[in-house]
Amino acid sequence: SGGRQFAISCALCHGCAGYGGGQLAPNLTEHRPPSLRGANVAALAPATIFAVITDGTGAIPPLGWQLTPAERWAIVSYVRTLGSMPLDGSALADARADSAVAHYLRQLDSLRAAGAPIDQIARLPRPSSGLH
Repeated sequence: SGGRQFAISCALCHGCAGYGGGQLAPNLTEHRPPSLRGANVAALAPATIFAVITDGTGAIPPLGWQLTPAERWAIVSYVRTLGSMPLDGSALADARADSAVAHYLRQLDSLRAAGAPIDQIARLPRPSSGLH
């Protein structure tokens, strides 16, 4: 049930596999969604993840008004397993697209932060899938 609720409430920004390359991620230029598969998220206490889902932070909207505590805890459990979750079939293809978009957006943000000229930014290869 956590995976289903994640797909409904979180994947549009964080991506279906949690890499941060969801469909809305390209529009979130001020605060890109982080990968939920890294050590920094794995190190968070479950209560901290629950609080972020409940109250929101940065670009993350508060979902406490919309999700029951049981649904929020199910998402917490799901997020905590993302890093070790095996991927196969269509889930693998979706995860690759999610990862490619997230990587592209991080490269784009790095170039912009470094003050790269627009022609250099324009030459950055776009992922073949995932960006609309």
